[in-house]
Amino acid sequence: DLRASGPTGWQVGFAGDGARVETGFEVLTWSDIVTASMGRGIAATYGQLVRTAWIYLASGALFRLARLRKGPTIAALYPVAFLLLQAALALAAGWGVFALLSRAGGTLWPGAPAAVPAVVGLVPGAAAAIVLLRWFRRHDNRIYAWYLMHDYAFTASAGGAVPPPLRPRLAAFADRIAAAFCEGWDEVLVVGHSSGAHLAVTVLADLILHVVDASAGEEKMLEEMAAADAVLDEIGAGEKPRMLVLNKIDLLDEEERAEVRINHPDAVQVSAMTGQGLERLRAEMERAFEETMAPVELLVPYTEGSRLHELHEVAGKVDREDGPEGVLVRTRLPLGEMHRFADLVTN
Repeated sequence: DLRASGPTGWQVGFAGDGARVETGFEVLTWSDIVTASMGRGIAATYGQLVRTAWIYLASGALFRLARLRKGPTIAALYPVAFLLLQAALALAAGWGVFALLSRAGGTLWPGAPAAVPAVVGLVPGAAAAIVLLRWFRRHDNRIYAWYLMHDYAFTASAGGAVPPPLRPRLAAFADRIAAAFCEGWDEVLVVGHSSGAHLAVTVLADLILHVVDASAGEEKMLEEMAAADAVLDEIGAGEKPRMLVLNKIDLLDEEERAEVRINHPDAVQVSAMTGQGLERLRAEMERAFEETMAPVELLVPYTEGSRLHELHEVAGKVDREDGPEGVLVRTRLPLGEMHRFADLVTN
């Protein structure tokens, strides 16, 4: 059976062979933000193309991607290639109209200055090129070159960091993922495609909870842990902090729990079914997040008030003091976000 679950999710249930399987899907959406940026005109889109291509090239991201794998490189170049092809076709069409009307103008007014036929063909030629580009854009629902260009430009706009409009949604989605680990699901997968792939890693990067079925036995647990480690290494998250969570301890007796505790002394033992250990898990998660943050003192000039808004989005408790040169801020920042505010640091 299929049923809706929240504004952007659904659940699928299946019963057979004496067992029932439930699968829930929840989607992080940001297409509305990208779509809103698509209303800025054709010239703005090609401007974003140039700016995004420069970011890819200057940062070396495109070359590193090319060495890693061909598929993502082709995906990154896809909208650029199509938009350049469409621009070439529009220029060719415009030039054709210009040449045709200029020649016709020269025939109609043989004694006129050469500039007259050229002017006659110039405006219709430019109009033809613009009309064709608008037609390409209107029918982008078939090839998604324009949409993907805006999507890539949006995700690259912050130079590798998460763009400000997306941060609240990403934070809420991270909270939802953390809650799912405590809801009794056997497995929680975060899947990203295209630009969503790096967001999927980002949303897990602060702390990776590795939940393992403690009732499966030591050998099976080690196999699952090794498989997860291999995947994390493959996506470049192998060095990210992680916490081992052993679920279903309600299915173990005291002797088995003691053995698991000896084999995995740093793991948190929980039971999603009974709620046992969940309070400790929350406390350990809070402690782990605290360890990823560092105290910092910043001076924010009054002319850069928007930076205060950015701080509130990523920082812990913010203490501020107005001074003659700006706002003195004392707070704790995630280490991964510290570089964004390096120019404001006073200590």
